[in-house]
Amino acid sequence: MRPTELNLTPLDGEPISDATRYRQLVGSLIYLTVTRLNISHAVGMVSKFMGAPRSVHYVAVLRILRYVKGTLYHGTSLVSWRSKKQDVVSRSSTKAEYRALANTTCELVWLR
Repeated sequence: MRPTELNLTPLDGEPISDATRYRQLVGSLIYLTVTRLNISHAVGMVSKFMGAPRSVHYVAVLRILRYVKGTLYHGTSLVSWRSKKQDVVSRSSTKAEYRALANTTCELVWLR
């Protein structure tokens, strides 16, 4: 079963006696979603239960970790992240839209 197919509820499983480890793992996974967008949905699902995690939620976190471990060398993310200072300031919104479209096209050609 894929992590996106899990239906977790707040009352699933037994309560965890010490939730510190769960919170640490979920926090690390949240940080990892910056570069691994493919786990964002699953991490968002398990992060809902940081206040009162249960055993089923912990199992879901371990499943996400196993997935990450198994896909370490599957290449980079489909989204290219970068920031830079704006070169030109447009006076009209139409001109700004055309510039954004041209930049996006250049990025897509580069990715292809």
